[in-house]
Amino acid sequence: MVSSMVLVIPLLFSIAFFTYEAQTGLNPTQNVADIIKIVILMWAGNNVTRPFRLAGAAALAPFMDKLMDRLKKKLNLPNKAVAFAIITTAVAGVCFSILGGLFLSRWVVA
Repeated sequence: MVSSMVLVIPLLFSIAFFTYEAQTGLNPTQNVADIIKIVILMWAGNNVTRPFRLAGAAALAPFMDKLMDRLKKKLNLPNKAVAFAIITTAVAGVCFSILGGLFLSRWVVA
């Protein structure tokens, strides 16, 4: 469930960010009130997608189990928890890098 949150939150934030900017022509990072509106939209989107994320997590469980087993064997890890931590850290790193790039790209003046 945590892994799906790591994927869903940056996706929802990016969609809300780009939609707001496309509709208003304004950058939401320059106005705190607009960021709060985006966070409220994210919260609402999070609650709407919860059943789908739960179903997706259940459907992906066998795949993730095999992936953790392969990672454990390939890297000689002591247990699956370490493999899970590596996968979660990698996915979170990618998502937060994309989100950070989104913010930084909006602050750079061309």
